[in-house]
This record gives sequence, structure tokens and C-alpha cells, in this order.
Amino acid sequence: MFRSFRGKLTGSYLLLIIVLLIIAGGLVFSSFKSYYMQNLESRLTREAYLIADMAKYIGDTPDDYNNLCLTASLDSDTRVSIIDKNGLVLGDSQFEISRMDIHKSRPEVYTALQGKAGVAIRYSTTEKINMLYVAVPFENQTQNGVIRMAIPLAELAAINNRIFTIMLFALFISAMLATLLSLLMAKRFSAPLHEITVMIQDMTADNLDQRILYQADDELGILVSAFNNMAEHIERGISEINEVKNRLEALLDNTVNGILMVDVDAVIRYVNPVALALLNIKDNIIGRSSVEVINNFEIIETIDQVKNELQPLRKEIILHNLDEKIVEVNIVPVMNANHFIQGILVVLNDISELKRLEQVRKDFVSNVSHELKTPLA
Repeated sequence: MFRSFRGKLTGSYLLLIIVLLIIAGGLVFSSFKSYYMQNLESRLTREAYLIADMAKYIGDTPDDYNNLCLTASLDSDTRVSIIDKNGLVLGDSQFEISRMDIHKSRPEVYTALQGKAGVAIRYSTTEKINMLYVAVPFENQTQNGVIRMAIPLAELAAINNRIFTIMLFALFISAMLATLLSLLMAKRFSAPLHEITVMIQDMTADNLDQRILYQADDELGILVSAFNNMAEHIERGISEINEVKNRLEALLDNTVNGILMVDVDAVIRYVNPVALALLNIKDNIIGRSSVEVINNFEIIETIDQVKNELQPLRKEIILHNLDEKIVEVNIVPVMNANHFIQGILVVLNDISELKRLEQVRKDFVSNVSHELKTPLA
């Protein structure tokens, strides 16, 4: 599929769209994750301050602190702890305070004891899991310390996984739509090129009357218009060449002279019927070596001489294998515009009758002269 131009164009579009979707999805997921974390931290901070306000109006017994932690935990669905300024846990919504360590060294507790809201993500030695902690300072008539709220990161991971699953599904749907869009766009853009390819294949099969129907002002439209014009010119040119070729072939086939064309490698490229008759050749010799088919050494030797000297030659040669016919041979080198030899043109003219008439004339004059000399003497 991806070997054709349409396939490569589709793949390029699809790859570009998928890469952009992945980048956009990653940025959105990262931004949403960060936004959700910040929003959660802000919510826990506000709730911790509300609990700190409530702590101003409770007693100073462990039960009072534990009851406040339990009530706040039920309302916020989090773990709530109350810690004094020395790090001693005064109340906790999930664990017995007698079993808990001193928390003064915890980073969120330390920050809250300095009068600021503290936030930390770390491993809880009590719950043996990663937790998000938010701590704020509090103060009542008898105590001052820290209100701390905690939520397991597993819940955050579950939320993030749901978000990630939704985004993957959206990415899959987008990729399907992108594939469809890429196919449609690639088909629209590559259709003229496909027609040009088909047209070129038809031209190689001598079918030059095909034209591409595509009207547009873009580069493809210009290309199609130029290609149609080129096909029209080629068709007209080939028609003219064929016409000239047919006239030339008719002329050469019906001339009284024998015409033979040999290339620089001594391979025969053209021969007319008169030349075949004069050389007493009955087979098709096009493409064969002149040395193999021409059974006259003088003609072959003259051809080689013209090829080497690049000068035309004229000779009268007797063809002994054809009743002693006398042939006038004109051999001319065919040169191109750069004066390099392209072939040898051999013109054969049967002058046997002319020679016979000339001999008759000579004999007649000789006889008349002899008959006149006797009376005069």
C-alpha cells in the first residue's frame, strides 16, 4: 500500500496527524493531571483550615481530638490527624495515637509549624503506601500544632488511569477519523498524478489520444494542462513523422536505384527491394552484418574505405554472380551535426544496359569508319 504515491501521501498525512494527536494528548493529560493535583491540594488545604477553625472550640482530651478527626474524615473522605507543636499525634481518624511516631520531622508538618500550609507526597510508614499530605497550623486555648489531611495516591492513580483510558479512546477515534481523512485527501491530491501515470503507460503503447480531465488553478492543474499540451504536440509530431516516413519509404521502395544503409558497426539498418535484387539476396537482412550478406568483396572493401577516410567514393563494379551485371556504386558517409559518422549510405545503380548501348555505339562507329576507309582508299 505504502509503495505507491497515494500510499506514501496517506502515510505521511496519517503519521503527521497521529504525532500531533499524541503530542496534544500528552500535553492535555499532563496539564489535566497537574490541574487536578493542584485543585485537590487547594481543596484539602481549605478543608484543613476549616478543621483548624473547628479545633478552636473543642476540649483538650484525646477523645475530643479523635472525634473531630473522625467527623472531618467522614465529611472529606480523607485521613485526618491532629499533631501538637512537638510532633506528638493528638488525634487520628484511622490509627491509634499510642502507636504512632513523633511527626515533627515530617516535611508537611515542619512547614505547617512554621505558620505556612505544607504539602508533601511521600511514603507513609504508618499505612505503607504513598500519600498526599496537606498540613496547616491551628491554635486553641490550650494547644497549638498542625491539622493534617492525607489521601492515598492510589486513588489519584485510579483517577489518572481513567483519564488516560478516556484519552486513549479519544485518540483511537481521532486516529480512525484521521485515517479516513488522510485517504480522502490523498485520493483527491493523487488522482491527477494517477491519471498522468496511466496516460504515460498508454503513450508507451502508442495510444496518444488520451487526455486528463482536471480543471484547477493549483500546481497540479498547471501540470495536467502542460502534460495534455505535451501529449497533443507529441501526437501531432509523431503523425507528421509517420507521414514523412511513409512517403520516404514509398519513394525508396519504388526507386530504380538500390539503397543500402549500414551503421558504424557494419550492421545493415535499411535495404530496399532493388538493392536486394541487385545483390541477389532473398532473406531479410535487417540487423545482420554486411560482411555476412553482401557477397561482393569490392563493395565491402569500399564501405570500409569510406568509413575510414570519411570521403565519398564512386566505383563501377561487375557482379559476376548476376550475369556479369555492371553496377555503379556510390558510397557516402552519413555525418551528424557534430561531424561524427553515423553510418554509410550505399547507392547501387544498374548501368549494364548503358554499357551495352555504349558498346553498340562504339562498334557501330568502328564499322562505319572501316567501311568508309576502303572506298576512300
